[in-house]
Amino acid sequence: PGESDYTRYDRAVVAETLRWFQDKAKEEQRRPWCLYVGLVAPHFPLICPEPIYSKYRAMDLPEPKLHPRAGHKRHPWVEKQNAFFDSEAAFRSEAERKDAIAAYWGLCAWMDQNVGAILEGLAASGLEADVIYSSDHGDNVGARGLWGKSNLYDDAAAIPLIASIDGMAKGVCETPVSLLDVAETIPAALGVEWTGSRPGRSLVEIAAETDDPEREVISQYHAAGSVSGAFMLRAGRWKYLEYIGFEPELFDLKANPEESENLASTYPDVVKDLAKRL
Repeated sequence: PGESDYTRYDRAVVAETLRWFQDKAKEEQRRPWCLYVGLVAPHFPLICPEPIYSKYRAMDLPEPKLHPRAGHKRHPWVEKQNAFFDSEAAFRSEAERKDAIAAYWGLCAWMDQNVGAILEGLAASGLEADVIYSSDHGDNVGARGLWGKSNLYDDAAAIPLIASIDGMAKGVCETPVSLLDVAETIPAALGVEWTGSRPGRSLVEIAAETDDPEREVISQYHAAGSVSGAFMLRAGRWKYLEYIGFEPELFDLKANPEESENLASTYPDVVKDLAKRL
């Protein structure tokens, strides 16, 4: 429990955002605008303000899934990547590990509070704006004995995305999308036309169409600790992971959303097709 440079940073970002709204609202001739607000938490270090931390620490939080000590065998690429910075091995006790889990979920609640304050400040200013809420990655939080991001399982690669945009109907869109689509949505909202061919599409266009669960989405990881390139293709029920120099992984997300059973050897034709499409 406590404060870190990151929680202090987030407090400052929220305060500056609220001041920006007030200043913008005072402008006599208000031009179209776009404001990016970047909050850091929930991010390491796992230090969470009170009383949120104690609220989560008192909960009986579930044990992270697919832990190696429960028999799960990690993919060789993931094993090598994790050896770069093995957070799980650094815990001094089981109590400290539970502290970390509670602090992570507490920091998520802390972020929710900050987002709420920003939206309340926007409404109070009298400004009207489309809003997109998202992040750059998720976190393993102990799943598979992993912490942080750095792999392509949904715990780390899947991200939240909530959009409130003029003309977009309320509801859940089942079409897979990515941040490439966000990159198309913002310029379109401001009337900016781009040239060239890009894979993204406006979220407004996608949401207005019939759901397309077969739409392909890619992700990739080549950063800290990676021993080779790692690529992901999501196509309908299938999720294909390709590791350069290693055997691939294939998951049926419809039957196995927890990604616990690698079906690459069971469906070689599917692997071949997805590898070609990737």
